[in-house]
Amino acid sequence: MNAVHSQGISPTGAMRARLDGLDAVTAAFLCCLDVNMNRTFDGCETYLRQRANRLEESGHFLDAALWLWVLGEYAAASGRADAVREYAPGVRTAVAVIGRMWNRSGPHWLMPDIRGIHLANLATACGGLRAADRHFGDEEARRLLREIREFVFANMLLEGRVVGTLGSHESTGDVGVAAVPFGPLGAGDLVLVAAVDWLEEHLADSGGVRFSLHDTRYGGCARPDLTALLAWHYTERGNLARAAELLETVRRG
Repeated sequence: MNAVHSQGISPTGAMRARLDGLDAVTAAFLCCLDVNMNRTFDGCETYLRQRANRLEESGHFLDAALWLWVLGEYAAASGRADAVREYAPGVRTAVAVIGRMWNRSGPHWLMPDIRGIHLANLATACGGLRAADRHFGDEEARRLLREIREFVFANMLLEGRVVGTLGSHESTGDVGVAAVPFGPLGAGDLVLVAAVDWLEEHLADSGGVRFSLHDTRYGGCARPDLTALLAWHYTERGNLARAAELLETVRRG
């Protein structure tokens, strides 16, 4: 028997026990799950404190953006306004990091070996900036949100749809995060609807969703994380039937 299960600890619980050692994406989504679904806040508070002083350590903006996004989720779910205010210096730092780096080539949020200016990375930046604007009234965050959205519409459209990376012809399997949970688009924006339609035609099958036409990870097979993210997107659009199909695919996988 798996050692984790033999001790009565779920795999997710085991990950929470070493939250500070996880990659930024996994840690952020676990915190989001805890505060929004499980209504537990201690782990998220630990994450916020431990990472607040490390926002400038990486050579890209993703860690700062995800930290801001988690802070926003924590603030909205917990209602602990006094606790949130202690992070004001970190908010200013994170916004500044995003401002310096959002339009530079960097590692993809899910696949660090792929570098470029990626739509999903810009979406992550917007998720963090929206939190800074909403909970701290940060004017620079508000300005950057407008700037990034304008950049996307000026530079990342092809045939009426958003593409996954600047200069690419493909929309990618993570395109739904451009609306949920991050932004900068709405789930019903026509350029995103068209991108999801392209994804359904070229990257989705009965096994789920692949990242791109030429992706060889997982043997070129569908990925459960991308499949679940697309289900989340369809939920936001109100297409619960398609969302349920995709989640059933993940469950079977």
